[in-house]
Amino acid sequence: MKKRVVFKVSTFPTVSETFVVTNIIAAINAGYDVKIITNTKHALQTSSQSKVLADYNLEDKIFKFILLSLIHISEPTRPLYI
Repeated sequence: MKKRVVFKVSTFPTVSETFVVTNIIAAINAGYDVKIITNTKHALQTSSQSKVLADYNLEDKIFKFILLSLIHISEPTRPLYI
């Protein structure tokens, strides 16, 4: 089973994110399955490293974070153990 690592950033890509991109690429090169979770997703062309992002196909690894509001439950519930 391939190891997975998730990077959570508020915005991706940004104009200057050398530190984050360096760590993402290092994880990919080390054999990790990388996922990037972001609140705001920009086009790869907005990055100062758009060629590197394209070379590593990072656009397919970016997922937008969606926060669901809590739902009121009128009956007591049991914990779910998986």
